[in-house]
Amino acid sequence: MKLNEKSKRMLYLSIGLFFVFVSLMFLIKTTPTPTGFSIFEFNNNNIEIQPNIDSTSEELPIGRNFPVPSSIIEDQTENQIFQSNSGSSGPRRKSIQEILDEIEKIHKYNQNRTFNISLIAPLSGFFEYVNSSLFEFKINSSNSLNYCELIINNEIVLTNYNITSNNIHSFNLTSLLPKRYTWQISCKDNKNNTLISEKRWLIFVKSSRFSGETTNLNNVDIEKIQNFIIESPSYGKISFLENINLSEGADIDANVIVEKNKITINSKNITALNKTAKLTFYDLNLVNPVIFRDGEYCSDCQIISNNANLSFLVPHFSTYTASENSKLHIFDDSDSNIKNINEIINFYANYTNITNDIPISGASCTIYFTDGSESMTFNSGLFKYNRSFSSIGIKNYNVTCDGSAQGFTALSTNEYASINFDNSPSGANITEISNERGTFALSTPSTILESGNLTFFNFDSNVLTNSWQAYYGNITGGIKLESASGAVFYQWETLDPSGEVYAARVSDINFATLNCTNSTQISTEESYIGHLSAAADSVTNTFDSATHPNFTIGEQFYDENLCFATNMYSNSVQSNNFFEVLLSDAANNIVYTTIIENNKLGFDNTPYHFQMLVGENGQDSIGTSYYFFVEVE
Repeated sequence: MKLNEKSKRMLYLSIGLFFVFVSLMFLIKTTPTPTGFSIFEFNNNNIEIQPNIDSTSEELPIGRNFPVPSSIIEDQTENQIFQSNSGSSGPRRKSIQEILDEIEKIHKYNQNRTFNISLIAPLSGFFEYVNSSLFEFKINSSNSLNYCELIINNEIVLTNYNITSNNIHSFNLTSLLPKRYTWQISCKDNKNNTLISEKRWLIFVKSSRFSGETTNLNNVDIEKIQNFIIESPSYGKISFLENINLSEGADIDANVIVEKNKITINSKNITALNKTAKLTFYDLNLVNPVIFRDGEYCSDCQIISNNANLSFLVPHFSTYTASENSKLHIFDDSDSNIKNINEIINFYANYTNITNDIPISGASCTIYFTDGSESMTFNSGLFKYNRSFSSIGIKNYNVTCDGSAQGFTALSTNEYASINFDNSPSGANITEISNERGTFALSTPSTILESGNLTFFNFDSNVLTNSWQAYYGNITGGIKLESASGAVFYQWETLDPSGEVYAARVSDINFATLNCTNSTQISTEESYIGHLSAAADSVTNTFDSATHPNFTIGEQFYDENLCFATNMYSNSVQSNNFFEVLLSDAANNIVYTTIIENNKLGFDNTPYHFQMLVGENGQDSIGTSYYFFVEVE
């Protein structure tokens, strides 16, 4: 059969199209898949590839996941490639030319790929916090490398310019805090190609202070920790009743405290731990316990068991402690006033409900002395008792209050009363004879020098102290027997006085409680003076001896060489006379005490009865008032 011209043309066109189709299919089958990825691998509609091209020559990001061109979507069932057709009944098939265009574009990226980055360590996951973290990676490159950077939480933190191909490199960080991080490596070669690695995540939790039943975080789902426990085996335990999410990291060591009768969580810093929990205090042995939150009675805390250990439920976190449901405070008149022999002293006991400070009026309180015991009487919210003593000294006593019949814990505590003689050191009338201050000469002109000379100088220069005031003088008067109105019945003159002169910044010194000043009290005095202990004229360096004779205050005897002491100067030389010691009373008041001498030569070669130093803060413009007391024996 003969074909007309039109039919011949159609036949030739069909045969040509067939060969074109066969050729195109052969090309698709034989075109190599780009190394390291497949065009049919998707991640949230993104192709997972790491191209390496000049960032200025292409629109797509370098070395990252990028949107699939033309919205390519893979049908996982049929393994066919379609183009999205939004608004239609379904996707349509891509044309062969569209597929070839996409393959060509991706193949072009692969041809520019010159290196790749392999992250070695650490892997993504939870890690117990350590002081330093090592980030290791390896890079393969056909080109020379300019540098690599460590990226933490999307910020460059370290750069290494000494990078070689096919070798393991590392970055070491010592400043990371216990929290959640992401990390990756970015590198650039000498042809300005840039590659960014995959992104890994890390979670750091610091809890090295705790042990015992403390949850091992390596064995749990860090985002959903069930029955999370923090324990200090000696003191107590926290058992969380809700799931805990530590996926953002946490510094448990710095924000959780488990001590004797104290559990604290700083929930502002670790919000994940602000959950309901069971708390257990070990070895409290409380009879009628109550729970406190931040020092206040916790009304919504629930006690669930109490034996040697106390367990209770809390709704959220702050600071929790426990106590008996009662409290006892005792005191007496001698705490605020000097009490003498045969003078009535009142004793008080404040026994209250600890949750509201209401007195437990139905309780019984007993006061115990070395010479017997007596019941105390409840009056105006306090239990009271009074008595006197026929001898001086410290009178120890105990008060025991029992409110068990009312459901309150019985408590007992100790205190003491201080009893003095009426002839305790008394204030003295002071007659000021003189008040003077040292002066120093002005500078004198230097010798006339000539150029080229070498001149050796010795300087002799002194400054006045800003830390001390001096007192010196003599003692007159005597021993009297007189009435309250001052009428003298008899008087004994003191021709050769002995005893002590005292100086203090308060007028109500409790002489019965005087004792040698300790180092802590000296440090406080140096703070008042405005000196460090290392200063040349500090209290420490002034009272640097422990040598002094014995002395008596009232009826209290003080043995020799017990207290911090010093000696004043005699005829401008430090002598073995005019001993001064540092004493303090029960209220930590410093009492400068100098031992009276019998007309010994003083600093200016004139005889005196006493010489003494007292502290003075000369760094301010306000003078210091001192009260003087004299005890003549």
